[in-house]
Amino acid sequence: MARTVLILGGGFGGLAAANEARRLLPNDTAIIVVDRSEEFVVGAAKTWVALGESEREEVAHSRERLGKRGIEFLQANVQRIAPADRTVETDAGTIQYDYLVVALGAEIARDAIPGLSEGAYDFYTLDAAERMRGALERFEGGRVVVLNTRPGYKCPPAPYEGAMLLADYFKKRGKHAEVSMVTFEGALPLMTAGPEMGRFIVGELEKAGVKYVPQHRVVSVDAASRVLKFESGEMSYDLLVATPPHAAPGVVKDAGLTNDSGWIPVDPQMCSVEGHERLFAIGDVTVLPLPGRFKPDVPLVLPKAGVIAEKQGVIVARNIALDIAGRGSRAEYDGSAFCYVETGGNHAARGDGQFFAMPNPNMAARTPDLEQFNEKKEWVQETVVRFLG
Repeated sequence: MARTVLILGGGFGGLAAANEARRLLPNDTAIIVVDRSEEFVVGAAKTWVALGESEREEVAHSRERLGKRGIEFLQANVQRIAPADRTVETDAGTIQYDYLVVALGAEIARDAIPGLSEGAYDFYTLDAAERMRGALERFEGGRVVVLNTRPGYKCPPAPYEGAMLLADYFKKRGKHAEVSMVTFEGALPLMTAGPEMGRFIVGELEKAGVKYVPQHRVVSVDAASRVLKFESGEMSYDLLVATPPHAAPGVVKDAGLTNDSGWIPVDPQMCSVEGHERLFAIGDVTVLPLPGRFKPDVPLVLPKAGVIAEKQGVIVARNIALDIAGRGSRAEYDGSAFCYVETGGNHAARGDGQFFAMPNPNMAARTPDLEQFNEKKEWVQETVVRFLG
């Protein structure tokens, strides 16, 4: 019997699920990926565009290439998810599905902080990265603030990496810039990854000449006077680069899939959504509490990262294939992840971690060097080939 596996979102998780499903399922099973954009971009490459190291056409790749793999791509906006009817409405029509994978990612919510859209640049979309590139080229020097605004953003090391790369950018161009990394996080950032990674990040910021300013939660930005207003105190700036708040797309909230966190809760190992048969959610759109903690009264959740979404996408596709085959066994996500953090000067460090570890998650990074920087560039290229051919 012909079936339809519908995948909403063509990022790491969605593309991984689509490719694995196509590999495992019969040719008469339709695999459909819906995304509002034709362009797929590995997130790490957006920073390179912002810094003038890559052009848009070098890092943006067409999802239409999925067709050569027997996967249908539909460029459309998702307007309504109806789990009870097993239908999804888009601006290109309604799709009936047998299995649904929600991989819509996190929306950038700049307007959640008054003045942020007007006063800050960021690199979380290609368009934003290109705007930031122009601002960097025009900047003559002064106080640069890299601002981490709220928890729940994708790629946890990104703002810290961005601060180090900006310091390196201005140093190479002989522009005097005092770069500060201002964050809502505590004395050690990235605490879900553990204190070892936190100390590593703070140490690398210091080596890069970046001042680390923790425990500052921004409430508004005065773009006209270039002043940041925090819960306690203010800070002036000449150039502001921010990690904006993130939020789940409204369509998943309207479908009743989210909980009080604002994200979709899922089974930790299988990424199934409780109360909905044949419905899965993966990647940045989800919230997944971790079994371990560093402090008994401080719960932790799985970070939002492309490498995690990819692993989850593969697991979900395998479970769909097992369900169709009528097998009782199940594939499970094991909580492992990795990331590359650039530190400037064509150096990077790879961190490897286990987030389901007890009594707490753990992650460790190697000493940054050129070899790992080249590994990161190769990984970006290999990711595109892996997903799109």
